[in-house]
Formats: sequence, structure tokens, C-alpha cells
Amino acid sequence: MEVLSDLDKHVLAWARDDFETPSSIVANVSLDLGRPVTEREVLGSFVRLAQLGLVQAFQYESTARQYSPVSPTIVGSLAEPWFMATASSS
Repeated sequence: MEVLSDLDKHVLAWARDDFETPSSIVANVSLDLGRPVTEREVLGSFVRLAQLGLVQAFQYESTARQYSPVSPTIVGSLAEPWFMATASSS
């Protein structure tokens, strides 16, 4: 398994219990690491984790009121991508 950075480990930990966006955890990750972290850094971490299969990327469909899985390759085109840890990340 690839070695995860401290940032990746903290982002993954926050995504283990619920759907998360970069904006929903950036303050917590900053506190965890003891330094400021940007939403862009958290998004980059989520994309890396998705490419490793440790989180799944989603888009929220408000009409259907559900999260639909998406490929990490389209995350950049989503207005607000969501993420959740996969079973393989345990």
C-alpha cells in the first residue's frame, strides 16, 4: 500500500463516518495538523485517496435527494464534490 501523508491520513479519518466536502472538514484538518490547510489541499487529498480506492467521490442529486458515485477524474467539474471512505480504507 502507498504511504499516506499526514494530510491524507487526517482527511481519510474525517471521511470515515459520513459524507464530507473539503469545506466541511478544512478547519478540523487544520486543527489536527496544527497548521492552516486550504480547501484546495483537502480536495487534492480527497482526489488522491479516491484514486487509491480509499474514498469514493460522489455528487449530491438534490432532486432525488441522494448521493451518486462518480469517478475521481470528474471531481474538478463538480460544483461541490462529496467523499466518503470505502470499506477498503478500514
